[in-house]
Amino acid sequence: MTEALLDEMEPIANLIREAKVESLAGLRAKALVAIWEARPTCAAHKGLLNFGDEISLWSLLNGVVAVTGLSGLYGSFIEQVESDATEELNDA
Repeated sequence: MTEALLDEMEPIANLIREAKVESLAGLRAKALVAIWEARPTCAAHKGLLNFGDEISLWSLLNGVVAVTGLSGLYGSFIEQVESDATEELNDA
């Protein structure tokens, strides 16, 4: 049953991960996908989430950035990091 559910839900989760977020409802959908994918896989996790899926985390982060109005700041940060990395490569 669980395998069938996962097979049915994965295409929907992919659409949610790839969708742009413009509202709290969209952000909520991304959060639900990230939480589902980070759910504990056994009782030994003591209720902690297992955030091993980088795609869902990036999707969620990008949704948070968009909904909170931080796109400009985030974009500037990414540009600065890329610029710094390029300078270091050129200096090496």
